[in-house]
Amino acid sequence: MTLAELTTAYERRQIIDYTSNGISTQCRRHEMQQVSGPLYKGRETVKKGSEPQFNLFLVFAGIEKGLVYNRGMKHPEWYQVEDCMETLQQIGYDTLEHFLVAQEEAIQHDRHIGNAVIDFIRQFDPPRADRYAQYPLGPVCPQSGGVPAEAAEGKSRRGGGKSQANSRTGGKTGNASWLGRWNEQLPVWAGHEGS
Repeated sequence: MTLAELTTAYERRQIIDYTSNGISTQCRRHEMQQVSGPLYKGRETVKKGSEPQFNLFLVFAGIEKGLVYNRGMKHPEWYQVEDCMETLQQIGYDTLEHFLVAQEEAIQHDRHIGNAVIDFIRQFDPPRADRYAQYPLGPVCPQSGGVPAEAAEGKSRRGGGKSQANSRTGGKTGNASWLGRWNEQLPVWAGHEGS
């Protein structure tokens, strides 16, 4: 069976998603139908001048709010339910326990854990979510002995009462300051002197 052939009823669920800035999160209600296990398919929408699109969501049993798994997908007839579930199993998103193990592995391998995942986990395990929120952002800075640059400076993902943008840019605002920070530090991370 394909995702286009689903017959399960639509239901409204709350989903933690990013706002337009891509950093902050918010909770929205979406109409979706269960594919299998924690995987749900959102109702197809058509934007002006484009093909119908749908999102996939993860909603685990016993947890009020879910997460966006994949957005802007097209052609539901191309996706077999069995293949989707096999992929979820391979990446460890088929159960809540496996999902949490996958997040721990991400931390161990210095991969980013997004704010939406942190807010999702905060629903049922606040200490773990707080630990993830304190995990530093950014690439590893060789001058700090393999510690991410923000950690070497004592900064964390959610900097002490400041907005996240301000904590990352040292109080500066706007794209120029954000890009300027990367332009200043990138040559050092790449292993050669800056200009």
